Amino acid sequence: MSQREQSLFEHHGRSFYQGTRRFLVVATDEEHSTCVPIYTYERQACTKLGVNPSKHGIIYRAGRTPRLVKGEPQLGFAPVRVNLYQKTEYIPKASRVNYAKLVTVEHNCLVFFIGCVNPEDFQNIVTPAVDACWEGKIHRRNE
Repeated sequence: MSQREQSLFEHHGRSFYQGTRRFLVVATDEEHSTCVPIYTYERQACTKLGVNPSKHGIIYRAGRTPRLVKGEPQLGFAPVRVNLYQKTEYIPKASRVNYAKLVTVEHNCLVFFIGCVNPEDFQNIVTPAVDACWEGKIHRRNE
């Protein structure tokens, strides 16, 4: 998310940012959904220092051609097409899905659905990517 999409607020002496975030919904439960975030990394995509390209994939508007940004290494997962609901919506060229970062979004949050992942891509790319990243994590039990 770029700084232009964020606003700084203060409330009771604490500062916080409020802005728009984009996610892919990968699972839904009664009161929340599990999502993976979409980042542009300040329009640097996976060339940004500290970003692990092997956990990412390109997300792009159906009908367009997915491309790596200049100097970007090969990503870990195939590109995913999104069918947007409105012609006025867009997906920045540097948008990357971080399949390793699961985020819970409560259903009482204000959301705006801009489109849906191509069903074939969801089944063949998104689900296996989330599963692979989950399996690659170090799982520990509290004993």
